Amino acid sequence: MSIEDRLLNILRECINDDSYTLEKDETLDNIIDSLTMINFIVKIESEFNIEIDDEDLIGESFTTYENIVRYIESRI
Repeated sequence: MSIEDRLLNILRECINDDSYTLEKDETLDNIIDSLTMINFIVKIESEFNIEIDDEDLIGESFTTYENIVRYIESRI
């Protein structure tokens, strides 16, 4: 399964919507609140066996789905 597919499955689980589809340039602010974002990040770390630095959450890395995919690709 691709990074994109795995990430979308995590997002769907976090928002409790198995049919949700996402545009690559869509911002996550419109989809999840801050508490759900924390859950999303924890699940990403677990799924991809990476640790996400707090500093990385502040910049552009986690603003869009596409940016998150790129971030994960750079860490695995």
